[in-house]
Amino acid sequence: MNNKKEKIINPTKTKEGLENQEISTDTSSVQTESKEDLSLEKAIYNNDVTGQNETKQFKSIIEKQLEPVIIGAGGFAREVQVEVIKQYGNVLKMYVDDQYWVDGLYKISEFNPETQSALIAVGSPSDKKILLSKLPENTTFWNYISPRAYVGDLKIGTGNFICAGVIITTNVTIGNHVHLNLQTTVGHDAVIGDFVTTAPSVNINGNVTIGNSVYLGTKSCIREKVSICDDTVLGMNAGVVNDIVESGIYIGTPARIFN
Repeated sequence: MNNKKEKIINPTKTKEGLENQEISTDTSSVQTESKEDLSLEKAIYNNDVTGQNETKQFKSIIEKQLEPVIIGAGGFAREVQVEVIKQYGNVLKMYVDDQYWVDGLYKISEFNPETQSALIAVGSPSDKKILLSKLPENTTFWNYISPRAYVGDLKIGTGNFICAGVIITTNVTIGNHVHLNLQTTVGHDAVIGDFVTTAPSVNINGNVTIGNSVYLGTKSCIREKVSICDDTVLGMNAGVVNDIVESGIYIGTPARIFN
C-alpha cells in the first residue's frame, strides 16, 4: 500500500463555537505544500489505502465526481479545513445548521447530495449522530487520511478523518464517522466502532475493541486486549487496564467511573 495517496471526505454541521465567532475564509496567509502529481481531486478519487473503491458508495462518488464539503465550522472543522488547504490548496465549503449561519458559511438546507459528499467534522459523538440525522438519506461520505499519517493494514468505513501523526499498524478495523486526532496510535488487531473520537495523543494498544459513540480524552491509554462498551467517555490521562462494561465517564489510572 502507498500511504502517501490520501483521500478527502465530507461536510459536517456543528453547533460548537459559532456564536460570537467570526469565520474567516481568507486563505492568503496559509502556505500550501505543493507536491508533484498530488492534488485533492486525485486524493478524493484514489482509495488505495482504504480498499473501499469497489463498494457501491465509493463507486457513486467516483462516477458522479461529487464535491467534498465539510459539515461544521467549529474548532475541529476549521482544523480539517486548514489541513486540506495546506496539503492540496483547496478551500472546502463549510455547512452549518441554518440557525447558526453567518457570512462565509453555507446553510445545511442547501446541501445537495446529488452533487456533494460530506464529512461531519465535529468531535462530540452525540453531535455527530444529530448532524447525520439531519442530512438526506442518500448522502455519501468520504474519508480523509492525512498524508502525514502512517497507515498499515486497515479496513475502514466512511466519513472518517485521520489526522497528521496518527499511526495505524496492522489488521485494524475502523467503522463510520470516526475521528482519530493528532498523534493517536492504534495497535494490531484493534477494532473501533462508529462515531468514535480520540483527542490528541491517545494510545490504543493491540487487540483492543472500542464500541460505538466513545470519546477518548487527551493522552488516555488502553491496555492490550481490553474492551470498552458503547457511550463511554475517558478523561485526560486515563489508563484503562480492565474491560469497561458500563457506560459512563471514567478517570484516573486504573480508570474508574466518575460519579
